Amino acid sequence: MSAVMQQSQPEYEAVTIDMRALIDNVLARYSGEFSVFRELLQNSDDAGCDAAEIRFETTALLERNPEAAMDAGPHSLSDLETTNVAQWTFKNHGQPFREQDWLRLRKIASGNPDSRKVGAFGVGGCQTSLGSGAVLDCEPTLGFYSLFSVTENPYVSSGNKEMEFSWGEGGQLRYRFGVLPGAVTVDLWTTFKMPLREHAPMPRVSGLMKFLATSITFMVHLKDVAVFFDSRPVGRITKYLGQSKDVPIPEDLQRRSPKQIMMVKSVWQHRKSFQLFVFYVPTVTPAQPS
Repeated sequence: MSAVMQQSQPEYEAVTIDMRALIDNVLARYSGEFSVFRELLQNSDDAGCDAAEIRFETTALLERNPEAAMDAGPHSLSDLETTNVAQWTFKNHGQPFREQDWLRLRKIASGNPDSRKVGAFGVGGCQTSLGSGAVLDCEPTLGFYSLFSVTENPYVSSGNKEMEFSWGEGGQLRYRFGVLPGAVTVDLWTTFKMPLREHAPMPRVSGLMKFLATSITFMVHLKDVAVFFDSRPVGRITKYLGQSKDVPIPEDLQRRSPKQIMMVKSVWQHRKSFQLFVFYVPTVTPAQPS
């Protein structure tokens, strides 16, 4: 410190952070077609949820009066290839948010402290030793903040509480937190609403269902994922676990990792079966003869 600064003794001031730029930079490094759903599905499995729903909602549905919509009955299914969607809604069924979950949700880069889980509502990554000097770089976990890749104002409700985020001046992220109006019983469905920054058609059903099948294959708790366009089901995948079987460990297998961090105690084989339903088949216009 210079002599002048020592004499004047100016007070320390806080360093400002452009949260918007920070989140955008992180998201730019780890972008992907289904990154939002991958994070939400993984977080749902980490929380012990057994079922999830992905809903693609149009402006027409969001602006409908609920009572009038019930009287009118289900509306016709639009062309999913061309109809723009205004909001993504993700729901999972399981344990409602605890106080520590709400606290982590409003802290950037504060992941799940449970080291046994990949990540929940944080930004991080992991490395796992495979032995013989090989290291597996796990895919970074963006958690809740992956939602900002598609929305400006994510909204979360869980149990009898709700939280909404919005951007303020200088790229400052703000939130509102409170009790759901009229909440009498605790809802076991946690809901994430993402009003889209740019309206666009939902992803192709075939690609989305393939992604979901691959995702829940290696998940422990999540066994059922349903996809809706507005209020109409368009696809569903259900996983069934068969009887597990103990697999003998070869005697020449090195059970401990080189740094003694991990040890193989037992190996089990689990049989899994899946049911995949797709309720929407796009209309293919036959080619006109030239």
